[in-house]
Amino acid sequence: MNMSKTCHTICRVYLGFLVAFSTHVGAQNPGNIIFTEIMQNPDVVDDASGEWFEIYNQTSSDINLQNWVLKNLDIDGPDPRIISTQQLIFPAKSYFLFAVEGDPAQNGGLPPVDVVFPDNVGTYRLSNGSDGLQIVGPLGDVIDSVFWDNGATFPDPTGRSMQYIRNVNDPNAHVLNNSGSNWTSAERPYGLGDRGTPGAGLEDLDPILDIDPEDVFDFGRTNLKNPPLPLIKDIDIENDGGGTLSILTAAITSGATANFSLVNKPFQVINLLPGKRGDIDISFFTDVAENRTYAAEITLTTNLPSPTDTVTIDLIAEVVIPNPAPAPRSVIINEFCYDAQGGGIVNDYNGDGVKVNPDEEEFAELYNTRDGAVDLSGWSVDDDNVENENTFVFPLGVSIPPKGFLVVFSGGDPSNYPFQTFTGLAALGNTGDRLYLSDGTGTYQDALGWEGGIIASVTPVPSEANGGVMAREKDASSTWRVRGPQFATVGRTNDLAVPSPTVTPTSQPTPTPTPTFTPVDTRSADFDDDQDVDANDLLQFYREWRDQRSVGSK
Repeated sequence: MNMSKTCHTICRVYLGFLVAFSTHVGAQNPGNIIFTEIMQNPDVVDDASGEWFEIYNQTSSDINLQNWVLKNLDIDGPDPRIISTQQLIFPAKSYFLFAVEGDPAQNGGLPPVDVVFPDNVGTYRLSNGSDGLQIVGPLGDVIDSVFWDNGATFPDPTGRSMQYIRNVNDPNAHVLNNSGSNWTSAERPYGLGDRGTPGAGLEDLDPILDIDPEDVFDFGRTNLKNPPLPLIKDIDIENDGGGTLSILTAAITSGATANFSLVNKPFQVINLLPGKRGDIDISFFTDVAENRTYAAEITLTTNLPSPTDTVTIDLIAEVVIPNPAPAPRSVIINEFCYDAQGGGIVNDYNGDGVKVNPDEEEFAELYNTRDGAVDLSGWSVDDDNVENENTFVFPLGVSIPPKGFLVVFSGGDPSNYPFQTFTGLAALGNTGDRLYLSDGTGTYQDALGWEGGIIASVTPVPSEANGGVMAREKDASSTWRVRGPQFATVGRTNDLAVPSPTVTPTSQPTPTPTPTFTPVDTRSADFDDDQDVDANDLLQFYREWRDQRSVGSK
C-alpha cells in the first residue's frame, strides 16, 4: 500500500470536509444566493467610485462567505476574486451590498457597504455595455450568474440600478434573473440622487401608483364621422415602487354611464410588479347628433393604504355637429410644414420661443377663399390615417374670416400670434404623408400628399423642405413652392414677394505697395560719429543709403 498516496487522499477529504463545514454545506446549491440589483452605470459619481451590486441569501441559515469567489464575466474572460479569506457571515433571508468604494462621501451616498469589491483594483469594473457577474462557492459550485446585454433585453439605464423584480425566494430565481424581462430600472432615489435600493429588496418597499392621466381624461372632440365612434382610449398605470401594485376594481361610477364603459368586462384584477405597466381601456359612444359635452367618472380601487387606495378620474368627450357645408374649396390648406428641422436647427414656427422639438413646430395654415366668413365647427384636419383618434376637430363656434387665415400647430404655445391658432395637429411624416381638410360631412375641402404619401385622390406637392415650408405660390393658387424658413408666411398672405437672395460683390483686396526707401537725416552731418565733418562722412552717408537704411541709423 502506498501510504503517501493514501494519506494524501485522506488529507484532501478531510480538508474538503473542513472547508464545507466552515462555509455551511447547504449553501452549495445553485440559487441559494442570487444577484438582485446591479448599478453598472452611476451618474452622480463616476463608475470608479459609484458601481455596486447586491446579492440575496435565499436560505434560512447564515452563510459564511469565506473563500467564496466572485467573477466578473466581461469580454476579457472571468476575473475571479476571493470575496474574503476570513470568516464573513451572510445572514439568512437578507441582502449583502458590494461596492467599489466604501466611503459614502465618494460612492454617491450608499448605505453601509458589506463588501468592497475584491482587491478594489481598477480592472474590476462593471461594463456599461454587455457584462456579467458570477458567484461561486468554495468547492467550485456556480451558485448564480447574471449576464446583461447592453439594452437588448435587460434595462440599460444611466444613474439607475437594474433591479430584479420577481420573488427573490422563488427556487428558480437563479434562472429567472438571467432573463432581461425580469429586471427593471430603479425609480427610488438614494444618497446624492442616483436611483436604486442598495442593500434592500423591492419587497421591503411599498408599491407606488403612477397613473396617466391623473385627474381628467379628455377624449377630445368628434363630429361623429371623424374620428369615428366608439372612441377608445386607455389609462396607463405603472408601479414605480416595490412589492406588487394591484388594481382591484375599476368602474364608471357617475355621470354619462351609458356613454362611457370599460372595454374589457368584467374587470379583471391587474397585478403589477415593480417597474411594470398596465392599462385600462375605456370606450365612448353616442348616436345622438347634437352638440354636447359628455362627462363621467371612473373609480379605481387599489391595494395601497388609505387614503391613496381609491383613485377617481374625470372623463370628458365632446360632440360637435358641423353646419351645412359651403361650396367646395371654400377653405383650403394654403401653407404647411411637415419637417421643421433643417441643418440641425429647429425653426420656431409656433412662435413660443422654444426650439427643441421639431414635431411641435409643424403646422397647417387654412385660407378662406370666400368674401364671407365660414363656420368651421366640426371641421377636421388629419394626416394619412384619415379616421383615428389623432384627428383634430374644430370646436363649436369657430369661424374663419373672409379672405382670412387660421393655423393649427402640432404643439407648443402659439398664443403670441395675432390671428387664430390651435394645437393638436397630428404629427406629419417627413418621408411621405397626406394632409386632409374635411368639412365634417365626409367631404374633403382639400387633400394634399408628398413623397410616399402621394396617391391619385390627393394633390401632389413638392418635398424635401429641409426645415422650410410648403406654400402656394399665391393665395389659393394651384402652384406649390418650397420656401425656406426666412420666407415662411405663417398666418399671412402668400402673395408677399419672396426676395431673391442679394449677392454682395466680392471686394478685391487693395494691393500693398512695395515700400520705398526715403532717407531721413535725423542727425548732424557727422555721419561717422568722429566728432568732425569730412569726406569720410560723405562715404558713410553713401553706404547707409545703399543699404536702404535711414540715414545715420545704427
